[in-house]
Amino acid sequence: MDSPSPLSASSLPAQSEHPSTPSSTLSSLRSSQEPFRAPVHNLPVELLSRIFLLGYSDGLDPHNPFKRAALEAAPTFELLVSHVCHHWRRVALRTPRLWTHLRVRQASHVDRARAFAERSRTAHIDVYLEAAAAADHVSGRTLGLDDFAEVFAVLTPHSARWRSLVVRVNDLAGQDAAYKCLAGVGRVPHLRTLQLWHLQDWGSAQSLAAGTARPPRPLFVEHPPRLAHLSLVGVHLPWEQASWVRGLTHLELALHPEAVRPSAEQWERIFRRCPDLARLALHYSGPRVEPVSRPFRTIWLPQLTHLSLSDTDLDMLCQILRQLVMPNVRTLELELPDQDYTPALELISGKVFPHLDRLRVTALDCTADAWEAFLAAATTLSYLEVDFRRVPIALFAALVTRIPRPPDLAPDTPFSDVRLPNLQVLKVAGLRSCSMCQFMNFRRDAGHSVPQCFVHRTVRDREMDALCVQYFVYSDDDDEDADELELLDE
Repeated sequence: MDSPSPLSASSLPAQSEHPSTPSSTLSSLRSSQEPFRAPVHNLPVELLSRIFLLGYSDGLDPHNPFKRAALEAAPTFELLVSHVCHHWRRVALRTPRLWTHLRVRQASHVDRARAFAERSRTAHIDVYLEAAAAADHVSGRTLGLDDFAEVFAVLTPHSARWRSLVVRVNDLAGQDAAYKCLAGVGRVPHLRTLQLWHLQDWGSAQSLAAGTARPPRPLFVEHPPRLAHLSLVGVHLPWEQASWVRGLTHLELALHPEAVRPSAEQWERIFRRCPDLARLALHYSGPRVEPVSRPFRTIWLPQLTHLSLSDTDLDMLCQILRQLVMPNVRTLELELPDQDYTPALELISGKVFPHLDRLRVTALDCTADAWEAFLAAATTLSYLEVDFRRVPIALFAALVTRIPRPPDLAPDTPFSDVRLPNLQVLKVAGLRSCSMCQFMNFRRDAGHSVPQCFVHRTVRDREMDALCVQYFVYSDDDDEDADELELLDE
């Protein structure tokens, strides 16, 4: 049916000297015009489809491929626009890229995934699968072990179109079921992101070691040739057969006890096959520390800009820092509690990341001297985040004391007696208003004021308000990033 012509002045009834009442005017319009049609329906189908795609989000973060958006609203955007009217539904169903996010967290999502897979036609798809632990499974609601076969029966025929695959399980039975299903997956020629997570509260490192010390199983019938982002949390590979782990730009390894880690030789081989690695995150993982030290060659990672180190064994961490040469790191994240990490911090200071711009410290045990030397070396730092609830408060002194001028420095040589002279943003938790006031006064008097200061909301009081700081909280949403910054408009 052709689109009706828009209303024009010539098509309106002529106005008399005595205007008609509103009801008579509407009646006259209805009799002289075709049935009203919203202007949006006059848009070309291609433009309306483009508008739908602009409003749609696949939940992916191009800068952090392992991060997913929070739980989707109900209904999702693609379902919402497809239920507005018949015309919108027809356009939406003929827009394959609108149906590429197959998220399966409940039993009811299986049929939805089947429909989305058909509607996406030949477009690349992103698969997110999360199964509940057997103890928490509610039949008909959450996704359980009995649902795995049906889910993969829906997903596997489309494996050649997978762009990303995220599988999260919460117990060993779920991991076994996932391994079994993945072993039967055929070609994945377009897979760019693979994230396998086994999230379980082990209670202790001993329980973690006992629960994960099992032979790994191979993944896929054919290895992914275009894989760029790999995240393994509580899941390990048969490292001697992992020749397909190459060409990565993002690598995340977490929760791997000593027995399931790659050997030093396998570790070196992985990194030599990934010279363009841009982001590396290690959380209680890394290479095995072998009893007899073997000589190793340094590995250059010139593209690495983001380094995250959490709960890593001290000896292993020092081995990694000696081996990997990372001259272009711009963001460094440290969560290193429960043992003295002074030797590791001294190695980091010795590397003197010349382009370090952002430092985030959520936990750290080290000497004050090592911390002061580290900050003194980080002259390019513009962003500092420290959680003093898990960092000794004694380390705060380094932020409010001057550096003595070296006696052998020539008088005409430029020298800053303030640590972090280029600091623009300070974000802290665990500091009271008196400490923040001391910091701000010190920086002002030294001629290096910090333009933005963020303080955790739990220490808000009148004195803190008077400092004109901004407040934040850490998100508790486990489906997103547990430390996502939320500014408070108060």
